[in-house]
Amino acid sequence: MFARVMCILPVAFLFGACRPAPSFTEAERRAVTSEVTATLNELTEAINDHEPERVAAFYTDAPEFLFLGCTSAVTGGARFKQVVVPTYGPGRGATFEQRVVAVQALSPAAAVALQRGSSTKAPALFWTRVLVRQDGRWVITYEHQSWPDCDPPPAPHPQTTPSDSARLLPGGIAK
Repeated sequence: MFARVMCILPVAFLFGACRPAPSFTEAERRAVTSEVTATLNELTEAINDHEPERVAAFYTDAPEFLFLGCTSAVTGGARFKQVVVPTYGPGRGATFEQRVVAVQALSPAAAVALQRGSSTKAPALFWTRVLVRQDGRWVITYEHQSWPDCDPPPAPHPQTTPSDSARLLPGGIAK
């Protein structure tokens, strides 16, 4: 009897390990969508209040953070905050409209948002943001901004191949 149980036990563990993850209910999806929308609306308020420290709080500091601004890229949340966030400070003059067009709730702790809007300096702007729940709040871990007629990427150096010049410098901006 013991030998039979010992033979069946690994099979039982295997079936237990292969169970699908708990379902993500429609109510949970709606809650994530609502929370992410509210977070992005608060981000727009911080931008328009010209408070860079408040803006920075919406972004992760993680080295895995990625930003693509039309044709330039920054890796690392701390580097992003050094390079980009100060542009939202006092005296910058631009105000933004950012409408949440859609939110795709991926899980109770991850979502992707599409936003469209404008600023006093650009008539058409687009954002894709990936947010994750960290310590009970939503933070941006990936952001892509684009706009019509943005600057083209710089030409590759004559001594490189296209794949060489397409790489990002660690923790910095693409050249």
